Amino acid sequence: MTIFLSCNDDYVGYDVQMEKLDKIGQAFMDHLLSGSDGKRQWEELTRLGDIPPNEVALVYHGSRGWQYVLPLLKDSTLIGMVALPVEIGEDNKCLSECSIGASCVLEKEDIKSDIFMQGILKSSISRKWQENGIIIDEKLIVNQANSTLFSPLSRGSGGCYYASYTLEADNYLDDEGFAIINGINTDGFEEIANEVARYVHRGIEIIVEEDIIFVLAPSESIAVIYYIELARCLSDMSIIATFTFLWMDTPGGTGGSTGGSTGGSTGGSTGGNTGNTGDTGGNTGGNTGGNTEKPPITPDDPGHIVVNLTTSELTGEVEIGDVYYLIVDIYHTKQEPIPKITNIEYLVNRVGTRQGGVLYETTEWICPRKAISAGRFEFGAIVHFEGETGKVNSNTVYVTEMCPSISKFKDLPVVQNRAIELWNETVNYSRLNQSTHTTREFGCFIYLNTGTGEYHCGSTIPGDPIQLTAPGKGTVRFVYSEQSYDPRETFDLIVGTIHSHYPMTWAVHGLERPPGPSKDDNNSDLPGIVYDYSYTVLAGSPVNISNNPMKMYVYGPDRRETP
Repeated sequence: MTIFLSCNDDYVGYDVQMEKLDKIGQAFMDHLLSGSDGKRQWEELTRLGDIPPNEVALVYHGSRGWQYVLPLLKDSTLIGMVALPVEIGEDNKCLSECSIGASCVLEKEDIKSDIFMQGILKSSISRKWQENGIIIDEKLIVNQANSTLFSPLSRGSGGCYYASYTLEADNYLDDEGFAIINGINTDGFEEIANEVARYVHRGIEIIVEEDIIFVLAPSESIAVIYYIELARCLSDMSIIATFTFLWMDTPGGTGGSTGGSTGGSTGGSTGGNTGNTGDTGGNTGGNTGGNTEKPPITPDDPGHIVVNLTTSELTGEVEIGDVYYLIVDIYHTKQEPIPKITNIEYLVNRVGTRQGGVLYETTEWICPRKAISAGRFEFGAIVHFEGETGKVNSNTVYVTEMCPSISKFKDLPVVQNRAIELWNETVNYSRLNQSTHTTREFGCFIYLNTGTGEYHCGSTIPGDPIQLTAPGKGTVRFVYSEQSYDPRETFDLIVGTIHSHYPMTWAVHGLERPPGPSKDDNNSDLPGIVYDYSYTVLAGSPVNISNNPMKMYVYGPDRRETP
């Protein structure tokens, strides 16, 4: 949504400490000063402390709608926060047309007890403020799950994973002076939330009630995957979502902008121990049968720590270039406190080989993995604890990283132009050898750089010479290795082939050939592309036939078989 706002430089003098405005600050100040009361509001606010307009955030929260939020500073330290509501009228079609209401200033103690401001402090907004030199006291951030103020209404057990949410939208001036302000409302958010639920898991139910989103899911792992996917979907709309997981029992269980880490919780999946999911102890299991059965616990059994690993890909299959997540669920079988985690090793290994090793070392309970190596891989985790506990191994989960479909690269200019080049090589060869009626096809491999995601074509592979004095067929011999490399390394993956057919211009009279892929082409092990005529071509026909245009054909499998 865009609307032109006239520039106004009068406000620069109201705060002598104000930095030069960037696009975000300019858009905010223009919006504020477009109202009849904007100048007075700004003068009053700047008497309270330093308010840098460039740090403004346009934030949505269920019960309060859209608000501009700014830090209130003294000597670069956060002493309060300012909220300016965007009042949406019936006739307003975009946020930049709306008036800005009376400001609300919250001091430190107010911030601690305000769920909206707590969401800001746990979002990317707070991180950006700190990156820009603003000092924020850690004591301002309250563990919401342990606060009676943030009790989850009447829900929170029996497979319900609830979170508060904060949505931050882009708002700035483009190079032509237009205000770019994104917007969403509660109905729109709920619609998106339900749409994401439909493709993540059919067993998910979503309820949005003002400041809280309730996710009714079969397990905690599926709920975390849902929050990750919802944040990703909103990110595509230039909206940054922060979810604070309120079902966690201990500090450190608050979510981040992509669903967050479930780390530090001593009861992240203990809901299952009461039988709410029908499991034998709440273990969410792996997506390929990695469920860890819990032994019966006798009164004298001290219990033990379980590390359960799952992935965000419920099907167990991804395509090269996709990003998915490894998720650990750490709990004690008798709900005893979990010792401090000092390190988590995420491991990957190509199934049936010794290729692989440590993928990442971190303390986060969610680990991203980009698919960069075609094959079937097994993943595990080793969690290291402080003290006598030592380390605990997880179950194993499996993911297949597949080669891309030919639909991903067949129409790329780099591929189509190379197909035409190979055809021209065949034409030139045929012309040079017309006295002997000899021709040959030429081909090449199509590669995908698994690190950059870029496609390119390889060097020319000459085919076998063929004499067009009798019916026959041309052949290009594509020889390649399995390319079963270490799954932690990027490389140029062969994903398909291109080859040329040949003109019949210099063939012996009476010969003809059909267009498009041959039977051998269609039985190829690799996806292929050939540039050829649209209809049957006869001996003596010119290279360029006006009523028989050239076109691209595809043949073979949809994708290369996974090594």
